[in-house]
Amino acid sequence: LIEIEANLIDNSNREYNNLHEFDIVQNNDDNIQVNPLSAALGEFDKILLRQFCNKMKKLKHTLCPTCNEYFLSITLVIEECYHCHTEKTSPKKFSTENNMDPGNVPEELQRLIEIKEMLIAQVFPVIVVYRLRGEQYGYSGNIINFPQDVEEFVTHLHQNPSSLNVLIIC
Repeated sequence: LIEIEANLIDNSNREYNNLHEFDIVQNNDDNIQVNPLSAALGEFDKILLRQFCNKMKKLKHTLCPTCNEYFLSITLVIEECYHCHTEKTSPKKFSTENNMDPGNVPEELQRLIEIKEMLIAQVFPVIVVYRLRGEQYGYSGNIINFPQDVEEFVTHLHQNPSSLNVLIIC
């Protein structure tokens, strides 16, 4: 579990650094470091942005060892999240003992982009999503999961890019 938590933290830190690696560039005119994202911001906004970034860096994810939920707002109560701690049934609903832990993601699948994940997914979920004000989304109704037969599709995929006649890189 500690290894899983370390990998999740490492991945989130890497994503954060990738988002901010272009923040500082060299200004040729006077050799001053400039942040293109905040170049048009006023001093007050820059202070707010700096405070926000500092608070984001201090946020810490927590992993519940029972249900493997990994999130910012989890408070562990006697080494379990609140939901696992208050649940009186045994085995716990989302625990490994109840066969609800899918286990580690194989290394080959960890670097897949979303479209490739969808191509090899064995289940196709359908859900009603609607847009709310403020660029937020809401969900309603039932979720239907359709099984997909991906075995034939996957067997036709080329394993090695050098075996392809044409390779399109996006």
